[in-house]
Amino acid sequence: DKGIPISWAYVGLADSSYMLYPGVAAVPDGFDPLERPFYKLIAEERTTQHGPRWGAPTIDPFGQGLVLSCVQPLYTDTEELLGVAGVDVTFDFLIDELMTIEGLDGVDHYLLLDKFGKVIVDSAKRGNEYKAGRLRNRTIRITEYEIPEVVAAVKGARSGHDFVDTDAGEKLVYYNRLENSGWYFVAIGD
Repeated sequence: DKGIPISWAYVGLADSSYMLYPGVAAVPDGFDPLERPFYKLIAEERTTQHGPRWGAPTIDPFGQGLVLSCVQPLYTDTEELLGVAGVDVTFDFLIDELMTIEGLDGVDHYLLLDKFGKVIVDSAKRGNEYKAGRLRNRTIRITEYEIPEVVAAVKGARSGHDFVDTDAGEKLVYYNRLENSGWYFVAIGD
């Protein structure tokens, strides 16, 4: 009833071949999958680790705003990198459908933090404010969350809550580790 979280599914191969579902009428000029952050996440590892990996936020070259990519390497039997398969999830879908808790009054905003306490997604910052363009092959710089108590808890792999003083007064901050990714879901409010 609400759609699906995946905006794109794709495969980028080492010979620069690229397959995207659903298809688009045309790819942007100069598009090279080998230059996209999803491909570099795997190619620059210099390891043969298997399994999925989440990347940093990037600007979708096809106009979907900010996206998070989950990618997996494709190897030959001799561990030579053939390419990368992945899916993208838009920030707006994450915020609207997965991060917002209906009926919970008093929440200012929700966040996803990585295991180092850096902000991956902030519900106060919509992804569609970023348009495809000259930054299409760059990741978005993520910064450490502004509340030190939460950052310390995240770095210590703890879940819980704290009352913290902010410019807007005392707030309750709830943080919970998401086991499948190692990220943290954070809600802050009255």
